[in-house]
Amino acid sequence: MIEKRALLLFAAALVLCGCSGTTLEVLERKPSSFLERRGKELYLDARPYRFLSFNAFTLTGCGLEGEVPDDAQLDAFFATLRPRSLVRTFALEAWGVPNVERVVEAARARGHLLTLVLGDDAGSCADGGVKKTEAWYASGFRDGYLPWVQTIVARFADDPVVGMWEPVKGATEVDALTLRTFYDVVGGEIRTLDEHHLIESGTHGPWAYGSEENYALIHASAGLDVATVHDYDTGAVVPPNLEASLRSIAALDKPLVIAELGMLASSTGDPNQRDGAMVCLSFQDRRDALRRQFDAAFATPISGINVWNWMPVRRDGCNLTIDPADPMQALMRGFALP
Repeated sequence: MIEKRALLLFAAALVLCGCSGTTLEVLERKPSSFLERRGKELYLDARPYRFLSFNAFTLTGCGLEGEVPDDAQLDAFFATLRPRSLVRTFALEAWGVPNVERVVEAARARGHLLTLVLGDDAGSCADGGVKKTEAWYASGFRDGYLPWVQTIVARFADDPVVGMWEPVKGATEVDALTLRTFYDVVGGEIRTLDEHHLIESGTHGPWAYGSEENYALIHASAGLDVATVHDYDTGAVVPPNLEASLRSIAALDKPLVIAELGMLASSTGDPNQRDGAMVCLSFQDRRDALRRQFDAAFATPISGINVWNWMPVRRDGCNLTIDPADPMQALMRGFALP
């Protein structure tokens, strides 16, 4: 209280004497090593922050044999990222606190941040094994999931390596009001334990929730700081769900992140292999197609992109994997963020 009164008196003195100098707003803003939100922008180290980084969902334990990186592979992964990257990965109860600690320390050693995802709608990676239901989002989450949230959030509440928490990845087939209430409760619990970290939604675009109005309703939750959208499309120059998502949250004064952006690829490509809006591209064609989407996406006010999905080894055939030898690696490091 005394410190704040002194600042007010100093600011008043500057006005009375006609002196120029540091404003009260700047004087009161304390430096923070945590990722922050100021309106529709993210800030890191007191500067506007935009990121281009990877999803890397095998880091903390979820994956087939060879897909979970050992210590050397983990360090090599973080060593190859662009500076101060924000990597998105799982922090699920099935894999335990020690596995998350291991990844946090590896990220810290190389100066990076993490978005930690606390649940998976599909139930994958031992997170229940089945898709989460409307009943789970309404009340079932309180039994097993919420205690885990309390445990892991309390463990890292004061650690700036954590950039954001994500309550659940990719919720679908759930009523918008039910999902809004879920974020109110879970986000409120996170804020009770952790005054530092941001919370992103992990959602798909408005298509998954019935309308742009429903998407806005969900993201108006006081338990959310950052909206997300997912896009997987090899033919579009602009990620297809981006504009609708930006339009939906325009009045909310919150940032938007493309939390998942991916394309199918193999070494030579195969136009006969398709998955929804994706056709199997060659590695080089995927790199070029994603570069076009980066250009288009970062011409909008979005705060960042996480590309799906880095692994230390490549899965056979046409898939979404990006391994250390993929030409995407050079693009990710060298792309000039506007």
